[in-house]
Amino acid sequence: DGNEGDGDDGEMPPTCPHYLNLVALTKLHAIRKQASNARRGGSVHGDEYLDAVRTACTAETLTVQLSNEEIESRVLWASTLYTITAIFDACGVVMVENLFAPSQIDDAARAQAEHYYERESATADGHLGTSGVEMKRRGDTLRKEVVCPLTSPFTALSSSWASLRISQQILSSLDIELDTFSYIQSETGSRDQLWHADMDPLFSEDIDEGSLLLPPYGLVMIVPFVDLDETNGPTEFIPGSNLPPTSVEGGDASYWHDPADGTANPDAATVSLEAPRGSAIFFDIRTTHRGKANTSPTARPILYASYFREWFIDRVNFEGRHSQLWHKSEETKDSVGNNRLKKLYSRVDSRRYTKMLEDILIERGVDISTL
Repeated sequence: DGNEGDGDDGEMPPTCPHYLNLVALTKLHAIRKQASNARRGGSVHGDEYLDAVRTACTAETLTVQLSNEEIESRVLWASTLYTITAIFDACGVVMVENLFAPSQIDDAARAQAEHYYERESATADGHLGTSGVEMKRRGDTLRKEVVCPLTSPFTALSSSWASLRISQQILSSLDIELDTFSYIQSETGSRDQLWHADMDPLFSEDIDEGSLLLPPYGLVMIVPFVDLDETNGPTEFIPGSNLPPTSVEGGDASYWHDPADGTANPDAATVSLEAPRGSAIFFDIRTTHRGKANTSPTARPILYASYFREWFIDRVNFEGRHSQLWHKSEETKDSVGNNRLKKLYSRVDSRRYTKMLEDILIERGVDISTL
């Protein structure tokens, strides 16, 4: 495969086959850049944008393969990172093949199956009592999300050198934090999900500011534990939908998908990524997507991990909760008893409660620095 920069013919290295689609990708970036100065009513022509997305963001062009040299050296070529980021920024989703070794996926798949079926047999209503691990329904009773234990082999995937390097590059920051860390089990017979985005534009309540094209501040990494194909329910995306809907001329909040009924814009192209084991899919938290039905005879488990820039906190999918100390304190109720002030003090309450628990442990002789 050679090293980056080898040869004098100007060709890009074999990790970067997207030079064949470079013109389409460049055109799409240019159209999206119009939204950088978007104001009320939008500045991007819808038909032109959808046509550019349909050309630039296909299943083939959304896929990047790591070379053997990159895997063995544990160093990603600059051209590989550039390609991944360029595709992600323009299309809102990219798939990277050969990101994990087969042995890593084998270990994680075994651990996931043991973890899931042990808990599935322990509960019938989706909650695990005193274990503190929650199973959430995702669309129907045959699709469940389970919080991952913070142990290897799960953490070996979420904190691998490659997944972190790619996430940091996409988010343009070394200071990223893991938010969601779970796996999703889609059993045989699970249905198509409704179209949705994990997050609205950052300033969606203000059309002027919400129409601005902002850099990504969060992403999701999907790691399949089995080969994904059209039968077992791959994730389907509307590429390019990380563009704020109100930056499109005449667009409103339902331009990419209708939140009321979960239907997609019929004029927008969709792409299902059939990801082989060892690959990972990275998508912008603003990108419209859905899990497809599993019509195969076996379950489809995937790791689902979200990474955010350190300043962002997801209050859409994870509502902040107050400690029991907050609810029991009469003084607190008298001072800040209404809901608006309750939300205002949520972070302060969380830090206060953590400090109280640490003090209790110290009083009992526990060295909290070892925890």
